[in-house]
Amino acid sequence: MTGAAPGATVAVGGRVAEVFHSIQGEGVTAGAPAVFVRLQGCSVGCTWCDTRYSWDPAGGRAVTLSDLLAEVARFDCPRVVVTGGEPLESPLFAPLVEALVARGLAVEVETSGVIEPPDWAQRAEEDEPPPMLGPLAEVGPPALVGSPRRAEPAGLDSLRASDQALRRAGPAGRRVGIQWNVSVKLASSGVPEWRRLNPRAIEAFRRLDAWWKFVVAGEDDLAEVLDLIARFALPRDRILLQPEAARREDLAARSPWVVQACKRHGFRFSPRIHIVLWGPRRGV
Repeated sequence: MTGAAPGATVAVGGRVAEVFHSIQGEGVTAGAPAVFVRLQGCSVGCTWCDTRYSWDPAGGRAVTLSDLLAEVARFDCPRVVVTGGEPLESPLFAPLVEALVARGLAVEVETSGVIEPPDWAQRAEEDEPPPMLGPLAEVGPPALVGSPRRAEPAGLDSLRASDQALRRAGPAGRRVGIQWNVSVKLASSGVPEWRRLNPRAIEAFRRLDAWWKFVVAGEDDLAEVLDLIARFALPRDRILLQPEAARREDLAARSPWVVQACKRHGFRFSPRIHIVLWGPRRGV
């Protein structure tokens, strides 16, 4: 948290690999138009990574926060995906997300989950959300004094809880809806366990109602996913399986098996729409 006035930017800079306008190709918001901000730098080093150009922290191009925000604004899109690399390694990450939230944009963060989320995000989770305003706050006209209380429609409480979870208090007490997309790496990524599994970070993201995406290629990967779900008490209804594939033919070959695994275990399937449409290209 910068301590600046809401919506203000501070003199901070960093490096980005690319900024582009496309549709979200993966996860629960697949198909939604979004501006992608790929921050430079990643020390995780997955063997199958298809964005290795974002690894070197000295690569990409230098940019100030103000210029980066202006670049994002030119696309006039209400959703921004902050990705990498490993975006939480970038000095731009926290001030960028805070500034995007202050501008009323929907923000998705794509991370490997090896670094704990910022303190302000974790504090926001502990705050009691204020009373909800909007269409779910009241159902129909108020009952007359002395009349029996009308039964609320089934599921209303869960809808209210979901609405509040998406509008938490963030930096400087502002209401935010940051979607954390956490892709915990499996042994098949080639990353040693001590590096890819950070129990404190995983617990922090779990408290933030993160979505958990696992890249899988076979039964060994699936068995490891099930083990991690049990080990870290991850909510099964927020688990996504994604085929490990950077080419159309590999994606087509592996997707049916992954779909069947999702059906067996009640998980969601994560596509790779950008691979289907454009193949392994940058900036799409």
